[in-house]
Amino acid sequence: MLWGLYLERPAVSASFNLNLKKISRAEFDKFLKFTCSDIDTLKSLLESEQCYDENFVYAYNSLRQFPLIKMPYHGEDAIVCPLPTLLFWRITGGLYYEMRHDPRFAIPFGHSFQSYIGEVLKRVCLSNEISIISEMEYGSRKHRKQSVDWIVSDAQSALLIECKAKRLTWNAKVASEGAASLHEDIDKLAESVVQVYKSIRDYQADKYPDYPFQFARKIYPVVVTTENWHLFGGLMPNRLRDAVEQKLKNENIPTGCLSDMPYSIWAAEELEAGMQLLNSMGIQRFMDGKLTDPEMNTWEWHAYISNISNKRTPRNLFTDEFQSIFKDIN
Repeated sequence: MLWGLYLERPAVSASFNLNLKKISRAEFDKFLKFTCSDIDTLKSLLESEQCYDENFVYAYNSLRQFPLIKMPYHGEDAIVCPLPTLLFWRITGGLYYEMRHDPRFAIPFGHSFQSYIGEVLKRVCLSNEISIISEMEYGSRKHRKQSVDWIVSDAQSALLIECKAKRLTWNAKVASEGAASLHEDIDKLAESVVQVYKSIRDYQADKYPDYPFQFARKIYPVVVTTENWHLFGGLMPNRLRDAVEQKLKNENIPTGCLSDMPYSIWAAEELEAGMQLLNSMGIQRFMDGKLTDPEMNTWEWHAYISNISNKRTPRNLFTDEFQSIFKDIN
């Protein structure tokens, strides 16, 4: 309701009449406690969060937590929303940080994310030349293993995809020592990358029961995350690569695999758009267009995807589901 109002005006009166049968004033006030701050408190928070060094792109901004502001507007007390998009984010992706401490949350959330990526792949990869293979078990009875979460394969090449619901920690986004926390998060992401290479090692040993090893098949390791980690340019990608190299050495995996099979980190929305192009271009052409190009290799995936698609907007994959959710809301 509020988002609809703020698309038309920047502010509403703090004492406006709430005349909705399904929303009580107590529920509305609870929502404000979750999304709203007074202007003086917010100013203080924003001043303490300013960051202009190499961690700028990761710096947290309290407008993400409090997209609504109690402040005077045209002579009366009002609730102002400078950026309606932040209000939308607060009640979608922002909920992750409210629930992440609940011990019941992490494992089901991870399984749901893996299932969602599978839905995307099956909805987009419609070419007869591309197959989708889900996670499989292998190994002895006492030492069962799981393969990567998803394999997208054609006759010449394959993406081996691991889904990680891991996001930047709250400390990396908020705390004054965020740089140290960010390094810890990069280290965790490196563990996910190395996990894929360990699984590839088993694939190369022909241990995948439903996907036989082929020497000529080109392999592309991919880690898909729920949010964009903005790994572009030199600094952050180099930090990640250094961490990956060290962990590969710890696992006795030759670091030459990083050249032979360069890894990719995709945000979920990048996969949603990129797979639409991959479906028509083929795996190797799509992947090598970025990974082997000296300039494109430093770009984020969404920038590369936008560039090669001539900035055409990817199609919405779940229009029917979206309409179903909101069909009864007047």
